[in-house]
Amino acid sequence: MASVKDLTFFGVNLADARKISEADFDALVAQGCRPELGDVLIAKDGNSALDTVCVQREAAEFVLLSSVAILRPDPAVMDSRYLTYVLHPG
Repeated sequence: MASVKDLTFFGVNLADARKISEADFDALVAQGCRPELGDVLIAKDGNSALDTVCVQREAAEFVLLSSVAILRPDPAVMDSRYLTYVLHPG
């Protein structure tokens, strides 16, 4: 399970992510906490709130805590890379 501390501008770094049980993982997947390819992830809590944003570029085998928002733009309307650019600070 990843959180805002694992979020980088280049994606999610799972090196120090917390391990959870399979049952907890399945419950979080059912709640929509598993990012999909093309999702835009943005920190919404902590020191990096709204400062760290990235695109999920590969299939995810992890779930996210509520400290990271998952934005799922309709690819027919908006490209994930563009949304990331618009949300990126500076």
